[in-house]
Amino acid sequence: MVGDNGWLDCADADESYTFWKKHLLTFYDRTDLGWPELGATVKHSEDHAEFFAFVMKDVLIVGQGLPGKGKGDKNHAWNNWDAYLTANVDWTRKAFAENNFKAVVVCGNSSLQHSKRYFTMLERIAKQYSDVPILFLGDEHDFQEEFEFRGLPNMHRIALDDVVTP
Repeated sequence: MVGDNGWLDCADADESYTFWKKHLLTFYDRTDLGWPELGATVKHSEDHAEFFAFVMKDVLIVGQGLPGKGKGDKNHAWNNWDAYLTANVDWTRKAFAENNFKAVVVCGNSSLQHSKRYFTMLERIAKQYSDVPILFLGDEHDFQEEFEFRGLPNMHRIALDDVVTP
């Protein structure tokens, strides 16, 4: 997933996004890394290539475009934050609706601070799928772990720090 530190915080956000798409967007197709085949079909949003979803061993993996807002007043495609959050919401709903799974991992870089509306929607989905364990994996620059995120027994949230300390 794409994050603000390697995208929106860069001097040229469009250039950094182009590099991300070239080198990381289809990581699962790269043969130069020596990784085994993913063994799953990855779907991407037509409007936002950074949104992805796939099912592996009954686990739905949903990749979001939830970077922080970025630094400064940059003229980039995501200046309309509300529309971008709505697109994330729509992608998550679609991934849940179109796949069969027993558990879910949602990957998104953003902090709770900038994406409150997204997390309110994720809470609604978790209530709908109350028998499905859902893990939100994000980044806050310090390790955080919340069992029963937002008071929901099936939601767990983990935010990694700068060195990915478990």
